[in-house]
Amino acid sequence: MLRAGITHVWGDNPPIPLKATLVVRIESELSDMGNHDFDIKCMDEDGQQALPPLKGQFAVPQGGGVNNLILGLAVGFQKHGRYVFFVRVDNVELDSWTIAVGSRPPKKEQEHERDSD
Repeated sequence: MLRAGITHVWGDNPPIPLKATLVVRIESELSDMGNHDFDIKCMDEDGQQALPPLKGQFAVPQGGGVNNLILGLAVGFQKHGRYVFFVRVDNVELDSWTIAVGSRPPKKEQEHERDSD
């Protein structure tokens, strides 16, 4: 379940933490039977690898089906900016998810005080 509403992570000082569960649902066809490799990479906006890649394998049963990969993430982003998570199976990109990491936005109360001045 990529992009399940999480688009921003807020934090003033790096490392900016993100604790989340990444759920990847892979639907397979009859011809996909057998073992497959997956990897999940996170790149920063400069094209550099921001986190160590997650790698593993899963098996598609005879007849195809659905595989759910459920991965716990506890990461610390080293700088503010945009990050993209890429999900690949057998070196083919299936999906991506962009997240913005930035300083905390102003609180609503502070915005209202500024508006009334």
